[in-house]
Amino acid sequence: YTGDCDSPKSIGNGRTFKRNLVSQEDIRTALTTLCDMVSARMRRATMKCGSVQVTIKDTRLKSITRQKGTASPTWLAADLFKESMTLVHASWPEGKPIRMLTVTAQKLTPADQSPHQLTLFEQEHTSKEKLERLEAAVDTIRQRYGAKSISHANLIQNDLGLNDDDDP
Repeated sequence: YTGDCDSPKSIGNGRTFKRNLVSQEDIRTALTTLCDMVSARMRRATMKCGSVQVTIKDTRLKSITRQKGTASPTWLAADLFKESMTLVHASWPEGKPIRMLTVTAQKLTPADQSPHQLTLFEQEHTSKEKLERLEAAVDTIRQRYGAKSISHANLIQNDLGLNDDDDP
């Protein structure tokens, strides 16, 4: 990788919500959407990330930023979600309202140059490939029929303002 200056250094998405996030379900719903958007953008750019960053802003507009490396380069929304939830749980007191969240994929490398961690268990590698094919299929459906054509169930009729965008 030569470090092409046109390549993105990070890909992220943030949102200020219609109401504060107060429950774990609110946080899961918000992170599901943000991670889905970031992973779709990474796949469009054919980049995988080596770390995930989360920025959390409270009701007084005070923010904290935390980051964590991934086990191996990824562009899967499920991997981003897992790391993001870990960061939020480790850094934010449960029940303290969140006004804004941002998820950013960092340490990007071209997908075809991203090393793959071999495991002793072939099943783990196969399931990751299946998830990659599944998320690529979702991208294809959204490109063909629109961003709202396929969505996570926890986003249906949410009151956080998460269905307002057309960019997955």
